[in-house]
Amino acid sequence: MSPDDEDDEVIDAPEVDSERAGAHNSPGSGVQAADNSFDDTRFTRFADSGPGVHVPPVGGAGDVVVRADLAGTALFAVTASLAAAVFTTAWQWIAAVTALALFAAGVFAFLWSYYNAVQRSRTEEVTVSQLYVLLGPAIPAPVRRTMLAALLVQVVVALATALARLDGPDGRPGSSLALGFLVPMFGFGMNGLWAAYHATFPPRRRLNEPRRPPAPEPPL
Repeated sequence: MSPDDEDDEVIDAPEVDSERAGAHNSPGSGVQAADNSFDDTRFTRFADSGPGVHVPPVGGAGDVVVRADLAGTALFAVTASLAAAVFTTAWQWIAAVTALALFAAGVFAFLWSYYNAVQRSRTEEVTVSQLYVLLGPAIPAPVRRTMLAALLVQVVVALATALARLDGPDGRPGSSLALGFLVPMFGFGMNGLWAAYHATFPPRRRLNEPRRPPAPEPPL
């Protein structure tokens, strides 16, 4: 479990309705106070709706993951651009080490998010497009725009810097800047990490379970 996940667990602790809390704790009711997660109104909204309903998470959820994605993207853009512009051995090493470090972090985040998504898929409907491309209503639009923009920057910077230096300093074809093409793995890993821990997926329905009709709209 990531540190930001632990923070979100505290932030996301739902408020218990006073009447409901009274029913749980009233003497002679025979019902013990349940965990607050069972009183989360999001679960009620999920239960009364069909698959794909979007219940927004608490604002600020997963900000650490988003900031880490932006910081890694900025670091890659700066080091790769300077390496392409100066093209000295030192800057090529700096750019190459940065790209490999971000790639390794991306692989770790990808596997970590996949493991957590598998656990959530036991009770929730999780798709690969939602997990790594942030598609669908389970992902808030601001998070989707920010993280997909970071992924796009990674791809563009890798392509531009590699094409700018097709040959190495000794004139041989190819240069270390081609390692930049590994960096988008970091973006996909961060996408998956955010979605696996902070996206609000609809609950999984059992086989042959009839879909509940949507709740009627209140009269005007």
